[in-house]
Amino acid sequence: GGTPSVASLEAVNLLFAAMTDVGGDPLDLRAKYLIVPPQYEVEARQLASATMIPNAVNSVNPYAGEIEVVVSSRITGSVWYAAADKEEMAAIVTATLEGQAEPTVSTEEHFRSSNMEMKVEFPNAAAAANYRAIVKVVV
Repeated sequence: GGTPSVASLEAVNLLFAAMTDVGGDPLDLRAKYLIVPPQYEVEARQLASATMIPNAVNSVNPYAGEIEVVVSSRITGSVWYAAADKEEMAAIVTATLEGQAEPTVSTEEHFRSSNMEMKVEFPNAAAAANYRAIVKVVV
């Protein structure tokens, strides 16, 4: 547990390193994305970008430039998530209807009032793909 830090991310990566596929072969995953609530944004961004670890003598941050931060106010409580690189193993997959890769925008103008209405439709879905590609960290 713990807030996003070098130590907590190292623990997450050790957990990823211990994961295997159904045949027992290592998955060789590492954290690529930190998905955090707003209260951990500063720590996560520092971890993602600072080349030196604050308050540590001659200590280089091994994760600088290696991870991306996603902040979501939908995450509540004292938790954050680490996800593997989606190119290695997707934790979440998204889909759209065939032929609708972009939103459809429709407009309607009212003759008498000169008001205009707009409607944006973008049929899509998201689903969990692989539970091994994401780790929940409880602080």
